[in-house]
This record gives sequence, C-alpha cells and structure tokens, in this order.
Amino acid sequence: MTGSSTSATAQPVAADDKTGATTSTGSTGTSSTVSNLARQLSEAAVRAETRDTSLSHKELGQKATALLNQITGDSYFANKAQHNAEVPNTDDPELLARAKQATSFVNGSGSNPFKGMSRDQLALITYDDSGTFTTNERRAAWEEAYSQEEAWRQKAVAKAMDEYNRTGKLTNFFSEVLEHYKSLPAIEQAQYPEDYAADLQQKIDLDFNYMTHRAEGKGSSATSLIEQLVSAGPYARKETDGASSPVATQSSSATQSASEVTTASSAASTSGTVGYDLMVSRLFGGTEPEVANGAQGMSTSNIGRSAFEFLTREDRALVAEMYAYAQEQGTDLTHVDRLAEELGDYRQHDNGRLSSNFNNGTHYDVQGRQLTVSFNEQDAATAERILNGTAISSTRLDQGFLRHILDPGYGALSNTSDLGFLEQMVTKFSSEGSAQSSLDSRFATYTPVISIKDNIVLSASEDVKLKPFEPDITNVNGVWTVTEKGAAAGITLDQVIGKSQRSDAASTGLEQNRYILDAFFGRNEQSTSRPDWLTSLLEQLQQS
Repeated sequence: MTGSSTSATAQPVAADDKTGATTSTGSTGTSSTVSNLARQLSEAAVRAETRDTSLSHKELGQKATALLNQITGDSYFANKAQHNAEVPNTDDPELLARAKQATSFVNGSGSNPFKGMSRDQLALITYDDSGTFTTNERRAAWEEAYSQEEAWRQKAVAKAMDEYNRTGKLTNFFSEVLEHYKSLPAIEQAQYPEDYAADLQQKIDLDFNYMTHRAEGKGSSATSLIEQLVSAGPYARKETDGASSPVATQSSSATQSASEVTTASSAASTSGTVGYDLMVSRLFGGTEPEVANGAQGMSTSNIGRSAFEFLTREDRALVAEMYAYAQEQGTDLTHVDRLAEELGDYRQHDNGRLSSNFNNGTHYDVQGRQLTVSFNEQDAATAERILNGTAISSTRLDQGFLRHILDPGYGALSNTSDLGFLEQMVTKFSSEGSAQSSLDSRFATYTPVISIKDNIVLSASEDVKLKPFEPDITNVNGVWTVTEKGAAAGITLDQVIGKSQRSDAASTGLEQNRYILDAFFGRNEQSTSRPDWLTSLLEQLQQS
C-alpha cells in the first residue's frame, strides 16, 4: 500500500511546468485549487530538491541507477504480481483509478495516465520512492519519459545526418544536444558523464568540418561522435524482457533508439539506413518489435513468436549491414533472411542452451541402430574452415552461435542454406573484411533445399544398438511361460493369473485371464466361453 494526498474537487486547470500546480475558477469567484496529482508532484519536488542538492554528481547518478532498478530491473519483473496488486492507501476514487490505469498500461492495455506530461514532472514520479506513487505508476512515468526521449533522438539523429551530408559538420547537432541536456532534470543529467556539457561546448566552439579536415577530432568519424553523444544517459538503451515487458510494440521509426540508428549506420556511409529499412521490411513486415527474451525458452508467450523477434539489437544492426552489403553485391537477399532466421532460432532457444543435440546417443532407426548426423562433404569442409580460420576470432557474428550452428548435431538438420554464404559473412564482418571486396557470384540466386537429405549424412551404427525387447512372459502354442528375465525379476504365473485359478485349467476364470493375456500379446484365438462384454472390451483394447 502507498501513501496519498488530500483530495480536491476536479475543475478545469492549467498545470505548472514543474509540479503541475493549478489554478481554477469556481462558481463563487477565483480561487487557487491544487489537484491530487499537483499536490503529489509538489511534495515530490521538495523531496527531489533535498536529494539532488545533498549528493554529488556521481552519487546522484548512483542513486538514479538504484531507483531505476526498482522499476526496470530483474526484481521488478520477478515481483510483477505484487506490483500489479499494489494500490494507493486511500479511498479517493481519482487516485485509485489512476493507479489502476497505470497497472493496466504497464501490462499492455489502455493508455498511459501520464502521457504528455513534462520531463520534469515525469522525473518527479519516476524517481520518487516515498510511497506516494505505486511502483507501476513510477514505471508508467518512466515509460512516457522514455518515449519522449526516443522521439527526440530520432529527430536529432536525422538532423545530424542531414547536417553532416550537406556541410560536413555537426555543430548544430552538438548545440541541440547541449540544449536538450540542460533541459533535463538534475537526476537525469547525473546519468551522463560529468564533463558531458563541457565536451559538447568544446565541439561547438571548434565548428569542425569532418569532410575537409578528417585528421582532427581525434580520428572520430561523424557517426561515431553521434553514437557517443546519444548513447549516454538514462534512456540510451532499453533492454526489455519480451514476454514480461508491457511496452507495446510500435513501428521501428517510433521505437528504434538513436544509438541503434547510428549502430546500423556504421557501415559505409553510402548505405545509410537502407540496410535497416530492408531488415525491418523483410523480417518484421515493416513494424519492428521489441527484443523478445529467449531465456524463457519455448514458454506459452514465446512459442508463437517469430524467431526474428529474438534477434538482439546488436544482431539486428549487423543483419542490417548484411542486407546493405548483399544488395550492393547483387546477392539474393534470401541468403540473409535464412542466416537471420538461424541466428534468431539460436537466441529463441536461450542461445542454444534449450536446443537438443541429435548426436546425443538417443536416436535409433527401426532396426535399433544408433543414428548420428553430419554435414555433407562440402559443408563439413566449410564448417572446418570457419571454425579453424582466423576471422572467427574477430568476427562480429556471435562466436557462440557459430560454434553451435556448425556443430552437426545442432546445425545439420536445420541447415537449409549454403554455409559458404555464412563463411563470407564471418570474414566480411571481421578485422579481415577489407580483404573481401565482393561476394561470390553464385549467391546471386538463392536455391532452396528441396530435401534436407541433400545437406546431411545420416549414419546408422552397426556396433551400437538398442537391446531387443524381452518380455517377462511368453505364449508358445497356447502355453504361457515365464522367461529368464521375468524369473530374474521374481515374476510368476501365479502373480499374473492367480493361484486360485491356476489350480483349475478348465475354469472360466483361467480362460478369461488367458484371453486378457492373449489380447495384450496379439493372439486371436476365440472361445465360446468368452463373455460378449469381455470380447468387446478386448477388441477395443487391441484397436487402441
């Protein structure tokens, strides 16, 4: 339960920029009325000022991290049920309704009760742990601030790239970033480097042209500078649990962070965002989802998801560069589709930890011979070159994924593409990439695998076999006998048929028991002494 503030009659109001304090006009004349939210924000502002002024920049940044962990960290999701049940300690319908709305929103439905509020107001709620606001209200405020930050970064990066392409400079971009930084609440500024503003001002004063004087600026390219500036701060990255996070999926243009944009643009400047647009279009149908969490395995919420949703932000940026490179080379983009799918499947299975290795000794053919699978001769040679080559040590492709997919027990049966394309991607996106000027012309057309048998070699061992099934009892010419295995296990016919019925071989009880045994062992002898109901039952058992 959380605290509350005094209720006030709702009237048309105009909110103050910082706290939301309001002025309204009643029927009896002009009067000052403070709404519930405005009162809470005013009290939170006092607490925030005391906190901010009592801590150094570093200490305030550490405090911010601790407070954010309460609403974005693992403990938040681990205690989700508790947070969903939390309500304000009040009977005020306004406060109760707002808390309920916040809980609905962070669980993926309804609107955010704090939508459109200023960054100052949102920060007062997000970083206030006094109990005035529920945990889900703080989470909802943080999500609104995150959305506003993302929208600003999208526009800022677009302007930066335009400025650079037109003038070779980023001076206006640096000025806009500095202005934005100064507008942030102190607790959010504290999450940037302490010299962030001074460094920006130096770049503004320098007015550097990156096209005509590339030797200056400490060797940084325009893109790397943009990435450095917009990748800092409390909303630089939003790693969310795809199944747990309540953030609704939106279009890539609205949710893709500026750091992702610049990472995807770190390939040749001529490719721009073409690769990323191709990736979003081909893999996500034009709408990029959040990164789903493969650590939950094939849970109910995960099993219906596309493997592409599990690609991490780094995966997506790299795949985007592959699309740009492949398109430039005239390569059929289906090759990249298939590679992205295999990488996504690896992520979906918790980086391969939830995958089963076919060569684990548990697969047998109908003759009981143990089965193993391997790549065909061509793919086996390619896999060996990748795994033993020098490019794998510096490639941007996840080495864990490469070692997983190139293990035939994991990768052979799922391999529907040419491993030669994977080999060229490993090299291209490594420290040896400059040596690879073009892709092999054979990749201009994607030839689908008609039968997986063409890509694998399935071997049946003549030495390792399943032991044949040995029953405990057998029936030979109508005579039931306990086998050596059954005898070793202490099985007797008395246990199966019953001592009282064994003494009289002609008794109806023995005959019925015999029929039961015959039915289960597939015998078809009939007897006029078998009751109709038993005959029907045994026939059903034999058919089931």
